Amino acid sequence: MRTVWKYEIEVEDSPTIMAPGPLSIVHVEAVNGRLAVWVNVQPGAPEESVHMEVRGTGHPSPDPWTCLHRATVLDGPFVWHVYEQVSHDR
Repeated sequence: MRTVWKYEIEVEDSPTIMAPGPLSIVHVEAVNGRLAVWVNVQPGAPEESVHMEVRGTGHPSPDPWTCLHRATVLDGPFVWHVYEQVSHDR
């Protein structure tokens, strides 16, 4: 049975989430000053990784051929743009 789990990530250039897959990002939001990512997972399945990119407004954004924009998050005075790294065959 699939379910949604919450993961907190650091505001850094390239955070990674490990979760039982196949998995997909369903939501990103700032919670208590941290970025939280909700991921649809398959409990008990082997773990897979989701590699992400986090950029502030005005900072260089990642290559649109290798990253999909998943969310723009308002966090007090900061605005974060969260991308998921994807393969070329996707």
